Amino acid sequence: MSSRNDWRVMKNWIFYIPRAVLSRIVGFLCEIRFMAPLSTLILRLFVKFAGIDMIESDKPLKKMQSIQDVFTRKLREGARPVGEGVCAPADGQLTLAEAVGAGQATQVKGLTYSLNELCFAAENRLHAPSKAEFFWQFTVYLAPHNYHRVHSPVTGKLQRVRYIPGERWPVNQKFVSLVPGLFVKNERAVFEIEMSPHLKAYVVMVAALNVGKIQSRFWPTMEIEAKACSLAGTTTSKLLGVEVKTGDELGVFALGSTVVTVFERSEPDVNLTWQEFQQPYPVRMGESISA
Repeated sequence: MSSRNDWRVMKNWIFYIPRAVLSRIVGFLCEIRFMAPLSTLILRLFVKFAGIDMIESDKPLKKMQSIQDVFTRKLREGARPVGEGVCAPADGQLTLAEAVGAGQATQVKGLTYSLNELCFAAENRLHAPSKAEFFWQFTVYLAPHNYHRVHSPVTGKLQRVRYIPGERWPVNQKFVSLVPGLFVKNERAVFEIEMSPHLKAYVVMVAALNVGKIQSRFWPTMEIEAKACSLAGTTTSKLLGVEVKTGDELGVFALGSTVVTVFERSEPDVNLTWQEFQQPYPVRMGESISA
């Protein structure tokens, strides 16, 4: 059986399992807290197995008690100087950066998805004004070994956070190439940042299989309210209007996933200059990805 057929079989298997339930079970297991010195032993083995670099962590393993503590670790102060212009919102693999046409973004070659649906879902008909258009997007994939906090890639006013219920498909490149519209199928949180009167950025944290939750300091009760939304299948949002700077923390993933950053303009002469690249490459939070 070919590799592609192997992955199709795997996709079919995952289709029939309760992915949201499995994700929450994994999240629960990751939050089990062990007492020292057992916690240090278990976490050292886990860090070695997962290939996690703890050198930038704000505290050592001996002060952590669960696997979730490792995944959601903070960076020590000064570990990441913030670059100029638009910066990477997370550690991971920059898999795609592209100009956007007709509101459609590339998932992989041959598959596209609606950015309006990604950012607004059920609210997309309320999106105004009509002259606003998406014109650029880039995607960062977070593997399990990556730092799991997501930061603002730009400076501006965080207008609102939107929670959109959905599924928990895996977001690695194999599944991204097999499941049409995967990013708009999955659960996500959208951070809407006004950079100027005619320019906005949407930072979309896309949950995946084994992502037990998405949390944000700007919406401490989002996880609780998200459960009700998931049952009803509706979106909910929180108005904020607070200033954020490039590098400020927006949210936290419990395990790896994907961040899609989308730019929208309401005037045609609003533009950004981008650093071009020929193939996916690793990026670090705070690294400049615009010229």
